[in-house]
Amino acid sequence: MSTARAHEQTVRTCMRDLGLKCALIFNRDALMILPAGVNKATGLDAALAHLSLTRQHVVGIGDAENDDESLRHCGCAVAVANAVPGLSERRLRDVEAEGAGVIEIAQQLLDDDLARIRTSSRR
Repeated sequence: MSTARAHEQTVRTCMRDLGLKCALIFNRDALMILPAGVNKATGLDAALAHLSLTRQHVVGIGDAENDDESLRHCGCAVAVANAVPGLSERRLRDVEAEGAGVIEIAQQLLDDDLARIRTSSRR
């Protein structure tokens, strides 16, 4: 469930009054209300376990606060150029904004298994 970020205090008050144990995660101007202990990272871990893969096999691409934890779980984490402040500072390298960044990473995976990203991150 989600609502506008501006309603954060109201949501917190309702959660407290109702005794709800939920996680609140921002996604730019949205406030996501999730069951406690559930986020993109826990979903990623469940999928990897089901597929018998490790985090090293994952290329994650994100742009907002709700991507932060899951990107920490990826072997290669990339923030797109229009990522929220703070997210891109902890990532391997920025790529173009939005869908163009996803296309850029997919093309690099096909071309050279991300060798260009790994090389540029050492500069």
